[in-house]
Amino acid sequence: MRDSKQNKLIEQLNFFNEEYIIENNKIIIKTNKPLYVYVTFDDNSCKIEGKFMELNFLTGTLKVNFKSLYTYTAMLPIFASLLMLFLLSIYYWKDTSIDLNHLAFLTGGFVIIFSWTIISFIRIGLAYHNTKTQIINWLS
Repeated sequence: MRDSKQNKLIEQLNFFNEEYIIENNKIIIKTNKPLYVYVTFDDNSCKIEGKFMELNFLTGTLKVNFKSLYTYTAMLPIFASLLMLFLLSIYYWKDTSIDLNHLAFLTGGFVIIFSWTIISFIRIGLAYHNTKTQIINWLS
C-alpha cells in the first residue's frame, strides 16, 4: 500500500516523463547518466541513495553506491601514480634511460586519465545531487 509521499513522487515522475520502477516500498528512478536513484519509503521517512548500475567510465562494471564512489575516486590517482612508478622502474630495471618523448607520453596519459576521471565524477555528482534535490522538493 502506498502512502501519500510515494503517490506524490509517482505523480511528479509521471508528469515529467521520468523512467522509474516500483518495488514494494521502493521507487527506482533511472537518470540519463549511468546512475539509478533509489527512494525507499519507511514509516514516516524516505531514504534517497544513488547507485551505479551500468557500464561507465568511473566504476566500469562495478555496482557501487554514490557514497563509496568518493573513496573509489580518491584511490584512482594513487593507483595511477603507482602504475607510473612501476613503468619507470621497468625502464630502470632494463638499464635503459627514459627519453623525453616516453616521459611526456606517460605524464600526458596520466593527466588525461586523471582529468577525465575528475570531470566525469563532477558531472555525475552534479546530476545525482540535482535529482536528489528535485525529489526532496517534490516530496515537501
